[in-house]
Amino acid sequence: MTSLNLPGKNLLPCMLWADAKGSAFFALENASGVLRRISFPDFVVAKQADLERKFEWLSLSAEGLLLSDPTGEEIWVVDPATFDVKAKIPVPKLKRAVSAPGSFLAVACDQDAAKNQAQTNGKLYVVNLRTKKATQWVAPNNATRAEIGLDNPAMSPDGHYVFTKYLEVMFRFSFKNGTLHYEDHTPRMGRGASVALDSRAGYAQKMGPLYSAGITFSPDSKLVCMPNVSGNVHEKMFTTVVYPINTFNKHQCTLDQGPYPQAVGFDLNGGRIFTQNYGHELLVFSLAGVKKKEYRFDLKPEAIPGHEKAAGSVWQYLVHPDGNKIVMLTSDTGYYVDVPRSSMNAPKTK
Repeated sequence: MTSLNLPGKNLLPCMLWADAKGSAFFALENASGVLRRISFPDFVVAKQADLERKFEWLSLSAEGLLLSDPTGEEIWVVDPATFDVKAKIPVPKLKRAVSAPGSFLAVACDQDAAKNQAQTNGKLYVVNLRTKKATQWVAPNNATRAEIGLDNPAMSPDGHYVFTKYLEVMFRFSFKNGTLHYEDHTPRMGRGASVALDSRAGYAQKMGPLYSAGITFSPDSKLVCMPNVSGNVHEKMFTTVVYPINTFNKHQCTLDQGPYPQAVGFDLNGGRIFTQNYGHELLVFSLAGVKKKEYRFDLKPEAIPGHEKAAGSVWQYLVHPDGNKIVMLTSDTGYYVDVPRSSMNAPKTK
């Protein structure tokens, strides 16, 4: 394992590979707007730009990198090679914009999207990155807008689906020819449910950035999940359900992580899923949801009274396209971990 000397708590948990080979990755600081391209596997900062904005999210499109600027209510389109700003596209009260590597379209939510659904104030937009026009999504007549959460959209790598969230619930939209079609949502845990969170969950949240990576896709766009600190299923707390991307009616598998799941990474080449819990920075599951190994690296930056058993708080696993290699974002910095294919030995130290 190698420390990458990155400002962990300031980095947004949306690091991206720069190309299909994984020769470099992009990392964006929330508070300062510093954008970096970091080479792999030598981890040299090959390009850096201080964009002097407080950005919300980073995504990759066919038109370039998309940086969400809530203060200016604009999507910045940035050239991934030169870091030149190609365009600034206005979106009313923008919070987050996302796209896919082969798409010239983006989907964005506004800053009201996280509010109570019943207020129906939140808005979702489809943004044409070429014409620089944002069009508000309108709920179909057969759907009740108050029942559809619109927060923190995520687009599948192939650009065919968009998922949003509200609390622990995911909402699925198909996305074809620039049109969003609302389809379904995951089960609700119930507003009356007794969610057994204690101070450890608060510790995990305070130790990390503003958000976790949230909705996560497999690189082939066939699987999706959304880790949540209390879990996805009321009958079995602290578990994460992995769904086929086109249906919520079946489970691909269920990850029984224990308290408190907040990050997942898919390693299809290695045939594994990476995740974490309060006591371990890395858990290794098979694609069928069988736990194979757990690792504790003691990466927390300092001992905090009452949390001596806590592991470092992990917010994103950026899994290399070749498999078996992870760039792991924690509350203090980033780490490179080389995980053995067998998952029966300790990770290699570089």
